[in-house]
Amino acid sequence: MRRLCLAVVCALLWLQSAGWARDDRAAKASAARDLTVTRGKLGRHGISRARVLALRVAAWPVNRWPILSRPVSRRGEVLVGMTEKVAAQAAVRIKREQGCEVTIGRVGPEYNDKWSAREAEDSFVRIIEELGAARRSDRGFAPAIALDPGYFGIGLHGVPRPAQEALASDAILRIVAKAKAHGVGLEMDMIQIGALDATLAIAKRAVQELHYPIRLALAARYRASDRALDEWAALARQTGLPLGVRLVKGSFLEGPSEKGVLNGRREVLDHFKALVTRALEHHQSLDVAVATHNEDVAQHAADEAGRLRARYSLHIVRGISPTFERKWKDRIDREYVAYGQDAPAFSLGNQLDNLRARLAHLRKAWTEGRDVRSGLSNMKQAWQSLD
Repeated sequence: MRRLCLAVVCALLWLQSAGWARDDRAAKASAARDLTVTRGKLGRHGISRARVLALRVAAWPVNRWPILSRPVSRRGEVLVGMTEKVAAQAAVRIKREQGCEVTIGRVGPEYNDKWSAREAEDSFVRIIEELGAARRSDRGFAPAIALDPGYFGIGLHGVPRPAQEALASDAILRIVAKAKAHGVGLEMDMIQIGALDATLAIAKRAVQELHYPIRLALAARYRASDRALDEWAALARQTGLPLGVRLVKGSFLEGPSEKGVLNGRREVLDHFKALVTRALEHHQSLDVAVATHNEDVAQHAADEAGRLRARYSLHIVRGISPTFERKWKDRIDREYVAYGQDAPAFSLGNQLDNLRARLAHLRKAWTEGRDVRSGLSNMKQAWQSLD
């Protein structure tokens, strides 16, 4: 019954989102022809008030009946619900059951218009309030949220880059102020190399103006992360604040010819290890976190911390590698999860595509007379991932 309820809700939202996606593509095509952002014309470049209202209405049963908010997994993160309230409840549950802290990110399409940027800001404010309320009832609870500057103005249609960065910076500073008031941690994600300098500048401004420690994510795929790490450590020494850094491998969004981006697996892992060592050498200034599911990198961090007598924490994205999680469970300090208005529809579409691909692979193996047992096992895994 639980699976059936979840499937019905997800299917309805998926079908709705398919129609909305057509509208969004048309809106973006119109925006490409007319790169002017008109205040008040909210539906001109993407999301509309009607869609936000519809998503809120669709999310109501999930808030009312938590049985419908069971996580829907996909590669990259575990979605813990559509709404801020459900996500905050999931963070409390993970802390209570597993003993590790939780950082929550937001899943949602990038519409690149002022209205969707404002909706993202409002959503983060709501989840900060939910987490703040949970923290007041349990002072040992130390939740955090993860921000992507792309939600708040970076890439805005028809707006010069300096103005984009100013809009994103102002929005993030308002969120940081809210997080400070509620005692909720704040992390700045690093999504693409083109946004590295802007992200670093925004994070520096927030620290200097609001005097609140932020954790900055730096990707091993980017050569410029070395420079950014040194600048971040210098700011920590200058302000006396325990600024944090989260070292990650980095997502493969850029093309292989992108300048300053590493693409080979071995060179990325080698740079990851070097970045870990470099960060731990700043351990007196920085709160170092290593976010990985690679045992080689995790062991390197442990060895280097012992050699340098440095403290660090191990972070993971929930659900990426159950084997790693089981082996390192006693050392994991923080897990990353996500929520979002489009989460179930997005996840279901992703998983159904995966299921269809595996079905095609199984059919091909059958027609060619090959062993299909591994294919059937993969089909079972794909079907189970829909729960």
